[in-house]
Amino acid sequence: VDRLTGGAGETLKAGRPKVWAALEASHAALLGPDAIPDIAPAERQPQPLAPEPDFHVGLMGTLQAGSDQSAALQQLVALLPDAQVRDRARLCQQLQAREAIASTALCPGIALPHALSPEVTRPMLALLDCPSPLDWHSPFGAVQLLLLMGLPAPATASHLQPLQRLVRQLMDPWLQQALLNDHHGAARHALLIQALAPQAD
Repeated sequence: VDRLTGGAGETLKAGRPKVWAALEASHAALLGPDAIPDIAPAERQPQPLAPEPDFHVGLMGTLQAGSDQSAALQQLVALLPDAQVRDRARLCQQLQAREAIASTALCPGIALPHALSPEVTRPMLALLDCPSPLDWHSPFGAVQLLLLMGLPAPATASHLQPLQRLVRQLMDPWLQQALLNDHHGAARHALLIQALAPQAD
């Protein structure tokens, strides 16, 4: 895991200013009052990932065949725990509005859909595997892995820091390949916890 701690943050700020600006503008995605169709649950693996204190790393799922971006977002939201989501349909709307601003694909193969939302009661992360590459409307091309991050709004520094840490670490090609190639839940969980940890800064 030492490879996760090199200065990826500076690379992100210098080489990906548009991505960084879009991520910091997430609050602009809190738009639109209309409801969306009922959420179809993703195919869930039998055991959830263990939560990390103050940050819930949730279930892993597999994208249902034939899903598009909108359906994938619904399936991601369905993986979040009931007790910590006030309105799933509203959260899906906010995620879709965020994607309309700019694609949340961070690198080839991986997207990080996210929202700052009053519908979320604590910072949470869920993961969705895409057995077939999924069009994410990005210059990077199709994605194979979706990481959903939901953060409570109004946001505090303690809420935003995990997102910033994770984005910086996902700029590391080693971590990208590790997440894409290792389909074992426990290994991915360990990688994500390391990326979210304060010592990764």
